[in-house]
Amino acid sequence: MDLFMESGIDRTYISAVERGIQSPTIRMIVRFANCLRVRPSDLVRRMEQSPRYSAR
Repeated sequence: MDLFMESGIDRTYISAVERGIQSPTIRMIVRFANCLRVRPSDLVRRMEQSPRYSAR
């Protein structure tokens, strides 16, 4: 909810990304990272380490 409030990104979109239903664009990854005060590469690295991630 905090990410939604700070970013202005639709909460249903954020939820879909969190659940792996929707894939964010690079632009959205950068927006998420800015709101979370981390580097975009940190978000991508964490996604790659997630058990839900599968390289296709």
